[in-house]
Amino acid sequence: MTIAPLANRSPDALCSRLLKVGLLAASLAGVGCSPSSVAKADLEAQGGAGGRSFGIACNRAAECDDDPAVSSPSGQCLPDGSCRCSPGHVLNPRSGKCALSKGSDLTSVDGWAVVGELAAAARGDEGAVAYVEEISEGDAGRSRLLLQRFDASGTFFGETLQLASGARGDLGGVAVTSDGERYLVCWTEAAQVSCSALGDTLVPSPVFQEAGKAVGVVHGTPGWLIATMTDPLVAPAKFILRLLANDFEPLLPSTSLSVTSELSSQLQTPLLASTALGFLLVASDPTLGNRARLYRLDTALNQLGEAIDLGHPFWFSGSLAANANLIAVSLAEPYGSNLMLLDADGLLQSLPIPGGYKTGMHEALVVEDSRVLASWFTTEPKLYTQAFSNGREHALLPPGTSGAPWGASTSMSSSLVLVRVSNRTLGVYGTSSFGPASSETWIKDGIAARPLAAD
Repeated sequence: MTIAPLANRSPDALCSRLLKVGLLAASLAGVGCSPSSVAKADLEAQGGAGGRSFGIACNRAAECDDDPAVSSPSGQCLPDGSCRCSPGHVLNPRSGKCALSKGSDLTSVDGWAVVGELAAAARGDEGAVAYVEEISEGDAGRSRLLLQRFDASGTFFGETLQLASGARGDLGGVAVTSDGERYLVCWTEAAQVSCSALGDTLVPSPVFQEAGKAVGVVHGTPGWLIATMTDPLVAPAKFILRLLANDFEPLLPSTSLSVTSELSSQLQTPLLASTALGFLLVASDPTLGNRARLYRLDTALNQLGEAIDLGHPFWFSGSLAANANLIAVSLAEPYGSNLMLLDADGLLQSLPIPGGYKTGMHEALVVEDSRVLASWFTTEPKLYTQAFSNGREHALLPPGTSGAPWGASTSMSSSLVLVRVSNRTLGVYGTSSFGPASSETWIKDGIAARPLAAD
């Protein structure tokens, strides 16, 4: 199988952001801070009853008095020029302003419930989770697509943004990525894929729309790659790949890749990752009995070398992550999963992880500097994390975990995702009154964001 080639913020706000991650005073001098006025104790966030103050005195601290976002009721400017957020508010790490805090758990209210998959991405020192809520109204109901931001501590803050609405069951297939400044959120509605971009103002701007039943999205060196799936009930089912420039203009005509040769009611979400060379894609191959293969693509979506046979079918859910030296792929299978490690030469190791239900065991993957992290829920329930620094070495558990629970894990829906925010890794997942590892994971009471214990 081949793939056809395709033709300002103020200095005060910046100071707040930089001090929050503990940069040296010499760095602060470049954004207008007075280093001599910053005491060591001022580098730590303080406050009680939900408020946080940052003892930071800048050369233009008087601007704080005129900033309505830091003034009452969300916060106040202290005589020394520092800003204290009022109880129930936290400092927005990106803007340096106080924002409404929602804690580390989002709870659906007024009859709404989170359904289906979650998607999350980060832009520097904040992250965002995109998800769908539904409400029943007699024989009918409604659905809505929401976006909520969170910081590196797992605290949700600011307003919840609604990006789309529809009838119950129409919205789904959520995907989100970032270029470090903007979020690109994609979703399906009935048989349509739509994508909107959100910059600093968080005003959604539609940038893409096309027929499709599932969607994956990733940002790389040339721009944004959007992969959609055609109707799996109409043969041949395909992944359609679209490459957009950073300004969302089409870079190349589309290409397509057949993913199955038989009719199926199962939607396969395209698994995507970006690399220095281009992109990675996991898709089924009908010539191999629909076993999954890893495709390496250059920046023009030309295939690099032979696709790598992963030896397992694509079953309900999967994950893909990569760094310069290592690729990790997780594929669910009935009552278990397989976690595969690869390098440029091919498959290094396949780790079977028994557990779960018929839909399989889901692991979330993320790249963390020189290693890949895989996380999944166990029957306690507890979120376990396995770290891989090199596929040829024995798997190393990070500090804080008691052992790899091979064979002692249960099902967690593919709503579990890992995301890197300010050099911390957080697990974002759906919660329910039955616990996060319950079989009742399709309908959820809300969403939690937790820094990994080993991070």
